[in-house]
Amino acid sequence: MAPSNPHAKSTGLAALALALAITWTPTPLRAGTEAPPVVTPIIQIDGPRVVACGLQAAFEGADVALINRRVDDTTQIELAVTPRATASQASALSSATLATTSHDTGRLLEPSTQTPSGAAFAKGSVDPTTGAYLFQEMTLSGAKVTLTRATGAVELLTIPGPLPREARNGFLNCSGDLFPRTR
Repeated sequence: MAPSNPHAKSTGLAALALALAITWTPTPLRAGTEAPPVVTPIIQIDGPRVVACGLQAAFEGADVALINRRVDDTTQIELAVTPRATASQASALSSATLATTSHDTGRLLEPSTQTPSGAAFAKGSVDPTTGAYLFQEMTLSGAKVTLTRATGAVELLTIPGPLPREARNGFLNCSGDLFPRTR
């Protein structure tokens, strides 16, 4: 019986690893997937007062804005999704919803409608606690945005959480001015 070479197995594995390293190339993103959005705070001011705060996620194919307005003792939430790309009707939206871990604008707000420019817009009044939790979940855990195009095609966009510190801090500072504590 011939003596076995103890290095033969490791040499064979090393050759296989080298061959894979030479021929392997990274796989590009699949068609239809989007790069993570750029998320920025929205701050709307009227004179010396903050009148609305929100977050905007800029995707390659759409801009998604979730805005929080104080209306008397209630909170009005607005979801506006504006398509990008072409000016064709094929890119127009018929509806949009945004869902976090436990909140969905499809249930919280009036049904979204299509604007003349092809954007989807929804709004509704919610109690301040529900509005606060919706934004808290979005800033910490992200959200899923479901778009329905005028053609009937459905797309899912993901806003990954936690959101960038600059977006969270800008939104929280604005909210502190929008809903100041009173004693």
